[in-house]
Amino acid sequence: MRRYKFKVFRDAKGEYRFNMIAPNGRIILASEGYKRKVDAINTIRTIKQKASNAPIEVQQKIVEEENLLKKIRRYLSRVDP
Repeated sequence: MRRYKFKVFRDAKGEYRFNMIAPNGRIILASEGYKRKVDAINTIRTIKQKASNAPIEVQQKIVEEENLLKKIRRYLSRVDP
């Protein structure tokens, strides 16, 4: 059974970063850079502890832009098949 996982690594600048990886292997979260590996790991621990109670906030402007793009694509697919 595949599971979600965190992968900690060093980038080209020598900073520690982590990715959260979905069961299908896709990266669904990428961190900022940390000077110390322990800071990256502590951030992962914090996410694991606190994220289950985090509210979901959707920025209306982004939703409106996505809806506009969908409308444009539908229009273009009818005009230029």
